[in-house]
Amino acid sequence: MIQLTDPLDAGALCRRLNEQLPPDVRVSAAAALPSRRCPQVRRIRNRVSLDEAESAAAAERIDALARMDQWTIDRPATAAGPGRAVDLKGGVEDLAVQGRTLRFALRAGPAGMPRCADVLALLGLTRPAGGDRVAATEALARTERTDIEYDLAPGGP
Repeated sequence: MIQLTDPLDAGALCRRLNEQLPPDVRVSAAAALPSRRCPQVRRIRNRVSLDEAESAAAAERIDALARMDQWTIDRPATAAGPGRAVDLKGGVEDLAVQGRTLRFALRAGPAGMPRCADVLALLGLTRPAGGDRVAATEALARTERTDIEYDLAPGGP
């Protein structure tokens, strides 16, 4: 959300922002908010570059997930709270491997928004061999957000 001190039409705002952003980051649309309420994230689209072995394993796992009623992962305990089981099926959309790219969207729901790390764990892409913490986060480091959709309605979702 950007708060302007002077009025500016949406097209001019997009142009001015894009002039300042890196070439691979673009503002595609702008609109005045219908209320002063901060917009809530509705959906986040992501992509992850995979090597050949990861791509094949992820595609195989996605095929298996298509036949399951639940996509449960175990979130480990943290300083903020105890570990717990989480069903991702209702919060992950468009899960697919295209070539050597994993694509998926995270959707906000009543239980909140799933995490990218949850999806990677579901697909077996973040499980380290021998407890190697670097290997556990390497796939997460290759994750790129490609689009974020917001709920701009005054009442929320």
